[in-house]
This record gives sequence, C-alpha cells and structure tokens, in this order.
Amino acid sequence: MISSCKFPHILSMTTLLILVAVHSDSSPAAAVAPSSEAYALLEWKSHLPNQSRALLSSWNESSTVDLCSWEGLTCDAWQSVTSLNLSHVAINGTLQGLNFLSLPNLTTIVFINCSLSGGIPSTISNLSKLTTFDLGLNSFSGGFPAFLGYITSLRYLSLSDNYFTGTIPGSIATLTNLTYLNVNANEFSGDLSFAIRLISSLPLQNLFLSNNNFTGFIPSSIGELTKLTQLYLSNNTLSGSIPSEIGNMSNLGELRLDQNQFHGPIPFEIGKLGSLWQLDLSQNYLNGSIPSAVSNLTGLSYLYLYAAEQRVDWSNPTDYRQHDHPGIDLPEH
Repeated sequence: MISSCKFPHILSMTTLLILVAVHSDSSPAAAVAPSSEAYALLEWKSHLPNQSRALLSSWNESSTVDLCSWEGLTCDAWQSVTSLNLSHVAINGTLQGLNFLSLPNLTTIVFINCSLSGGIPSTISNLSKLTTFDLGLNSFSGGFPAFLGYITSLRYLSLSDNYFTGTIPGSIATLTNLTYLNVNANEFSGDLSFAIRLISSLPLQNLFLSNNNFTGFIPSSIGELTKLTQLYLSNNTLSGSIPSEIGNMSNLGELRLDQNQFHGPIPFEIGKLGSLWQLDLSQNYLNGSIPSAVSNLTGLSYLYLYAAEQRVDWSNPTDYRQHDHPGIDLPEH
C-alpha cells in the first residue's frame, strides 16, 4: 500500500515540471533558436566579398553554440541576439542577404562608417523591438523607406551621410517614440514645411536635416517641437523669414540655419531661447538690426552672422559682448 504522505511530493514534482515548461515557453526568446540566428548571420556573411568575410572571422559554423561571443553581437539572458553593431568595420556589400526575420529580438542595429551600399531590406519592418537604427556614413541609396513607419518602437534613427533621395514619407508620423532623427548629408528633397508638419507631434529632441535639397520655408508649426535641443537645417535651399514661433523652443541648445536663402529681420523671439549656446545664421540674406533680446542669451558661446550677402546692422556690438561669447563671428560694417 502506498503511503498517502508520498502524494504531496509526487504532486509537487509534477507541478514543478509544468512550471518549468511554462516558464521556458514564455521566455522572450523562446520562439527563436540560437542556431537559426547564427545561420542567418552566416548566410549573410557568405554574400560578402572575401576581404569582408575575413573581418568577421569569429563568425563561423564551429562556434554557433557560442554565438554571443561573435564580433559585434550582444545577446539577452536567453542567448538570443539583441544588438548587431559593426561600426567602423570596413564591410563591403549590402544588407540584402541578411534575413532579419530570423533575428526577431534585435533592439539595436548600428553600421556606422562601414562600406555598405544598396537599399534597406523591407524585412527590417518586422523587428517590433527595434529602438536604435543607425546606418550613418555609408553608401546606402534609394528613397527613405516608408516601411520604417511600421517600427513604432524606434527611438533613434540615423540615415546620415549616405545617398538617399526623395522626400520624407508620411509614415514617419507613426514613429511616436522617436526622439532622434538624423538625415544629414543625403540628397533628400521636397517641401520642408510639409516634412516639419509630419514630425511636429513626435517627441523629438534632436533633428538634423542639413546638407540636403530641401526647399520652401520654416512653418510656424516648428514651434510645436518644444522638446528639441538640437535643430540643424544648414545648407539647403530654404527661403522666407525665420518664424517668430521659433521662440517657443525653450529647450533648444543648438540652432543652425546657415547657408540658405532666409531673408528679413532676425526675430526678437530668439532672445527667449534661454538654453541656446550655439546660433548660426550665417550666409543668408538677413537684414535689419540684431534684436537687443540676444543679450539675454547668457549661455551663448557661438554666434555666427557672417556672410557677404547679409545686411545686418551691428551698430552697437557692446550690447551683445557683455557676456563671454568666445565664438562670436559677425558681419563687417
């Protein structure tokens, strides 16, 4: 006869096995085996030129069980790849051979200053956990991928210093967690006022649109980007006047509007930007007097107003030099 006192132990062991199984199935990386991630990465490596494959020598079939020690990879507690960062590794080739569907737990993709080219594969849009995507300083081309709008988890997006063309797509407005956007030094074009209206509801803190082919004017809706600390619009073909609403951007530390075709006076409201430490309005067609409110910018270290075509009246410079502004560069009389 089996003693009844043994049943609690039998039940406990059964319950424990069930709990272990449930825990295993519910882990974030349970749906993906490390081997499938490794083989997806090895398949991409096989598409790269020989010299580039040599730079990824740690990526090999004999070490798939030690995937997390591979060059540029970071894993979570379940040994699933969460970060792919090959910055400053001179890899030639494209991303087309990389099956991102096999890397569902990626939160970070960074390929800064590689030698990659081609377009961005649409399978990236399936990465629902991706927060950081940086392809800066490469030779990528094509349009701004509208499918990036599906990655609503994105917080940091940089496509800077590439050869992207076309306009900013409307889908960017769906990136409601985006705080950093950098598309500097590409060949983007289109109406700036439309692009600003698209992003005016986003929680952006850093916005870089310099060295492109944007046209049009700065819309009054720019004043809705109150969280911005950096705004770069340099070296486009922008015109019109600088809107007074720019004074609403109280967190702005850097404002660069240089190398455009802005005209009219410098708005008095710029004096409200108490956090400003760098202001570049050089190489435009501004005129009139520098507003006295500029002297309120006690943290201003760099002020650039030089340009042969500018006609700004600098009749009383002592008003603006009462604070230590080591970087002041002003127009000649």
